[in-house]
Amino acid sequence: MRMDVLQKRINQLKIAETIDAVVQKYYAEKGLPVPLWKRHKVTWWDEYLISLGMDPNNP
Repeated sequence: MRMDVLQKRINQLKIAETIDAVVQKYYAEKGLPVPLWKRHKVTWWDEYLISLGMDPNNP
């Protein structure tokens, strides 16, 4: 079961990297600046989990 979670996470990272690369390539070919369309990761939630002694990267 743990390997399933790990494999899903790896696949999500690969998909995100592929999307980033395609978006970067598309805008570079058009000669346009790449828009900042991603949301920035909130830090307060990570700080809260750390204060509880939990790992913020644990799904």
